[in-house]
This record gives sequence, C-alpha cells and structure tokens, in this order.
Amino acid sequence: MICIGSSMVTYSQIDEDFNDGDLSEWIGDLDKFIVNEDFRLQLSDSQEGTATLYRNNTYGDSTSWTIDVELEFSPSTSNSLQLWLAVDNINIDDANGYILEIGETGSNDAIRLIELIDGNETTIATGIMGNVADPFDLTVELSIDSKDVWTLKTKPVEDLIFTQEFSVEYVPQVDFSSLDIFGINCRYTSTRIDQFLFDNIIVKNLEADDTAPQVVNVEIINADQIRITFDEAISEDSAVDISNYSFTPALSIADIEIQDNSPNIIILTLGENLPSGQLIEFNINGVADIAGNMISPTSFELRLTEGIEVGDLLVNEILFDPFPNGEDFVEVVNVSSKFLNLRGLIIENNTNQQSEIIEEDIILLPMEIIAFSENIDFLVDTYEPVATAILYEQDLPAFNNDDGNVTLKISDGQDIILDSYDYDDNDHLSIISDTEGISLERLSLTAETNNPSNWTSASEVSNFATPGYANSNTALPSSSEEAISLTNKVFSPNNDGNKDNLLINYNLDKPGFIANITIYDDKGRAEVPLVENTLLSTQGFFRWDGSNENGTLSPVGMYIIYYEFFHSDGDIIKGKEVCVLGQALD
Repeated sequence: MICIGSSMVTYSQIDEDFNDGDLSEWIGDLDKFIVNEDFRLQLSDSQEGTATLYRNNTYGDSTSWTIDVELEFSPSTSNSLQLWLAVDNINIDDANGYILEIGETGSNDAIRLIELIDGNETTIATGIMGNVADPFDLTVELSIDSKDVWTLKTKPVEDLIFTQEFSVEYVPQVDFSSLDIFGINCRYTSTRIDQFLFDNIIVKNLEADDTAPQVVNVEIINADQIRITFDEAISEDSAVDISNYSFTPALSIADIEIQDNSPNIIILTLGENLPSGQLIEFNINGVADIAGNMISPTSFELRLTEGIEVGDLLVNEILFDPFPNGEDFVEVVNVSSKFLNLRGLIIENNTNQQSEIIEEDIILLPMEIIAFSENIDFLVDTYEPVATAILYEQDLPAFNNDDGNVTLKISDGQDIILDSYDYDDNDHLSIISDTEGISLERLSLTAETNNPSNWTSASEVSNFATPGYANSNTALPSSSEEAISLTNKVFSPNNDGNKDNLLINYNLDKPGFIANITIYDDKGRAEVPLVENTLLSTQGFFRWDGSNENGTLSPVGMYIIYYEFFHSDGDIIKGKEVCVLGQALD
C-alpha cells in the first residue's frame, strides 16, 4: 500500500526532525529536554513539574500542523500535554490563540482543540473519545483551511493512512497575524519525567488546493466489496455517483459509502461477486476533492484471490541433490481456474518432519508455475531460466540427496494435504549415472503425483532444470480409445528433451485391474519386468526409459511390450505392442 502526501501547495514555517541534535532555535526549558539516541525530542527532568519549549513563527489564515507524539503513560490532568499551535504569549493564563490539549480525568481522553481569549478557554472540537486514554505513539495532523474548516487526523506513527477525528467549521475569533509562538508544554509527576517524546514537527502555511486527487490504493475486501483510498478527502456527491465507476467485463454497483471518519476512503458494494479467476479492469473517472479538483481517468487491474483447496496446487518439479554451494528448489503449479494466494502454504518433507510456511502474499494465476528456493541467484546463474520464470526466495525443509518427500499442505485447524511426492533418485533416467544438479520434472498434471512413471530427469538442453517455468518433459493425455496405446513408439533416451521416454498409456472401462507388463527384445528375451502386480485406475500411463533389468541402457533396436491385465470379475486384457529404441531423433 502506498501513501501519497497532501495535494495542498505548502510553505513550511517549521520543519524539525531533530536529526542534527541541535535545539538552538528553541527557547524555554532547554535543560529539561534532550535529543535522544533515536534523534527524538524527549522530556528529561529530575523531578515533577512543567516544561516548555517554543519558537517564534508567523501564520497565515490557512495552516497545518503535524507532529509525532508519544506518551508512554495514560494521560491525566496531572500528566498532560498542550501543543501550542499558535499563541501570542507563553503565559497561557493570559494568552490568545489556539492549542491542542491531551490529558483529563477518566478513561475517555480525547484530543481537544481549544481557542484562548485572554486565557479563557473555548473548546472548538473534540476528537475520538478514548483515542488517547492509554499510552500512544501517534502522528497528529491539524489543519485550518481558507473556508475556516478545522480538521484533525491521527494515525499510529508506523501506519500510512490517517483516521479523521473531526472536521468542523469555526471562524477564528483571534487574528492569526497577531500570533507568533508555536510550542510544547508538558505537565508531569515524578514518575513521568522522561515519558514525553516528540518528532517530525512540521508547521505549514497552505494555499488554495488546485491539485486533483489521486488514488492511493484499490483493495478487494471480499468478493463483492472494494475499498478505494484517495490521498485526500473526496466530495461526497462525486464519491457516491455510480456513473464515476465502471468495470470490464461489466459489473453492477449496489451501494457506495464513504468510510466513517475517513473522507478519503470509499467502499463500493457490488451487485454480484467478482468473477473467479478473471482479470477485471476497474475504471474511475469524475471523482473530485472538496475543492472541486477532478481526478484524471484512472484504471486498475483487479484479481479476486481465493483460498487454496485440495486439487488446486501440485508439485511440479524438485531439485533435491544440488551442485556444491547450491540449494534445493521446489516448484508448484496452479492447476485451478482461480487466482490463488499462497500465504499460509506449507512445504514439508514428511520423512524428516521438517516444514516451512509461506508468510507473505503471493498471487499465482491459473496454470502459473512458481519455484521456491533459498538461493534464487544460484538458480539463475546455474540454470539460466527464461525471463518469464517466477522465482521466489523462501526457506525450505532439508531434502535428502537420494530419496525423501515433498508435501504441499495448508492448515485450517487441522492439516490438509494438497499434494505429496515421495521422490527417489531411481526416478531419474537410467542413463544418468550422476544425478547431482539435475531436477526431477513431472510429466503429466492429470496423472497421479506419487507414480514414479510420472517423473523424469530434466533435459540436458534445458541445463538439467526448469525452475519457475514449463517443464522440458511433458506427457499429454492420450487421445486413443484403445485399452493400450504407446506415445513415442520410436524414442531415444539420451536426455535431449526429445522423446526420451516411451509412455505406455492405458484407458480402461473400470478400475481394479491388476497389471503386468514385460519388455522383450526382438529375439523374445525378457529385457525388463516393467510392471508387476500393480493395481490400476481407469486411466494412466507407465514410463520406460530404455533401461534393462540391470539398470543399464538397452541396445538400440526393436522391442516388444507384452501386457496382461486381470480383473477380479474375470475380465482379462492382454496383448503386445512394438516400439523402437533409437540413438538420436531429429
């Protein structure tokens, strides 16, 4: 979220951040104040009493005052603060001018704006009750404009957006041109002698506002509400005019309201929910500030993000045996049609019970891929991913270099497993004798994750890994209606990314078949028992990387795939297919 400053034209009369530690421009009880190690003005007395710092200043009829104030106690009449905005006398009992006062009896302490005439007080306005009843650290901003409107806004010092405490019209009874003092007056008991702190004091004369408002932030609150934050107060008539807002594709607006105490924040309630997984263009035009300055036509892209559910995210690639001085990476893919917020996603290795959680908002679009690693520079330098790759620096659990597990899960009172893969270095192509620095890539997004046949080595032409972008190996669903079909009947397992594996697809009319598949050479000799007594679903595939029973690459030539599928109801499917193992393919 970005906060943009006031659009008023301003001329600073006082601009003090105390960073130079110099109080020479200030007058008063200098021996009772210090600039502390954080470069903040701090009360520093040795006993109870009062202390005042002030400086001379001149004022126009439109002025703003801003000051960071921290009181490390609950204010009271005995421990109170007066900010002398503009007065003509340091003897407040006889002074004319304007002050802010903090500290009163009870628990409903509020900031009070007071007019002084010969020391007699008139309260002009009171801020939010209880806002300064407890210890606080606030930025306080008061202004009076050319129309005699006094506005008080506050915010926690570390926040960006102010809350308006009051905005009232009151004609000053004292001429500002007769006032020449700005100051701070502290009243304290012996336990509060160092608990008043101040910083970033700015007093400005304001000229007429001729600058159009700007949008600071547009935020989706929920599926049918949008919050718009401007950099200044917006006129109510323009804010609630439905014609000033439009969406592409079209969406209706049921209600518009200005947020309480914040005339720069507008809440839009839609007539229907924002569509899931769809980019929405949001246009604002015709909105004006209180002075009548109209916003330039502005457009924003909106994406409704949704929580992660089972079936939304899959493990897509893993590097578990990196080069020396390198780091592992885990890649996930959004297979849903939703914009997913990955905050709260847990990445776990359940073999060693280690896990790490994503703590920040990460928006992943449908079919987008993201790689997580503790060393993104290593991934970029080693694997040279494409420019569009999405890489995110994130702590990961430790992954063993030979076998282990990567699990994706979320926790909503109890752990919900989204996807899990028991990796093994035997899932690599058998021609690869040293798997260091080579990732395992998922072949199919629809096949079972924990099926070893669904994983293979990243190709050499992709530098042996594809972090944050599409895998170098992909198995598309078979379009064949036959019970058994082959993908890449001619294949060459040389890790060049081109038909490195033979895929044996099955498409059955019911689950529950038990499968046996054996590979024979062209002389009828068994080369490898590829599948033994394996229970099948209705659709899937098995992968043969050309290795024989000894784990070495079989000779170039023709091979016969013999299959037998048995069902408990007596059905039997059996037959043979022919493939060719080649050396290299164009």
